[in-house]
Amino acid sequence: MQTHRIGIGGLKVGYRVSPTPLAAFKAVLDDLGYSKYVPNPRTDSSALVATVKAKEGGKNRLIAGKGKPQKGKPAGVEVVDVERHLDTFNAYDPRNRFKVTGANGSTKVQRDDWDDEELTDAFLAEKAVLTTSAVNGAINAIMQQELAGIPSLTGTYVPEANVPAWKALAERLFGRWDSDGNQVAEGVCAGLYEPASVQLDEDTIRSIRERLRAEVTEESTNIALEVAGGTLNSTQIQTRCDRAQRLLEKIAVYDREFGAAQEDLRKVAEDANKMACYALLTELGGVGVGL
Repeated sequence: MQTHRIGIGGLKVGYRVSPTPLAAFKAVLDDLGYSKYVPNPRTDSSALVATVKAKEGGKNRLIAGKGKPQKGKPAGVEVVDVERHLDTFNAYDPRNRFKVTGANGSTKVQRDDWDDEELTDAFLAEKAVLTTSAVNGAINAIMQQELAGIPSLTGTYVPEANVPAWKALAERLFGRWDSDGNQVAEGVCAGLYEPASVQLDEDTIRSIRERLRAEVTEESTNIALEVAGGTLNSTQIQTRCDRAQRLLEKIAVYDREFGAAQEDLRKVAEDANKMACYALLTELGGVGVGL
């Protein structure tokens, strides 16, 4: 196969994470300038469900949040015993209810026949941990929005220009190894990390270009439709301007990576950017500004 050589290429990254301590994950992102990607803490309902599952879960038992969480109202969890039948409907017997209460900044989890202090400690421990979904979402957002990553079925491609920034993040998240394969520093995310150098052959370049085109086209269309709806305030419009600008920056990275300008793709993103910027100027009362 003919190889189109451009520097050393980039990295194709695959990883799998486990639930991760929020404080440690936040410290890493703050240190590296990615604070805006720190996930929100787990909700009371989610943490309470996990707490009860760890203690009361079973094959014939269902545990779920009780109602929708509402501001100012305690989260609740209902434990339901299930009597299973093959020839008729299952029978469900609600047996326990838990609730989260708080006063003066404190948190307390209550149920009549459990030790409140033990239950509260377990609940707070769950609150302090991010789910795998939250961790994955943050890492994916950083890779795609800050490092110009292109996702695929087998991993995410990080272009050569941004490989150093990714490695700096990956070492803090997944650990660092020496040339002999010995781990010399632990990361905050337990899990699996598999980076692989990418040979930039024609098929790889074509695949990356197609995925970039699909991403830019879809995101630009979404931005244009959201702005055209006329329901966004100035802050929301500014967010769309920022999204469009990131697309332009991402295109520029791949122009340099592949040594060829993608003018048609750039125009799609520029149109969305101009539309959002014009809407922002209009919202803020700008007059007579040409774009």
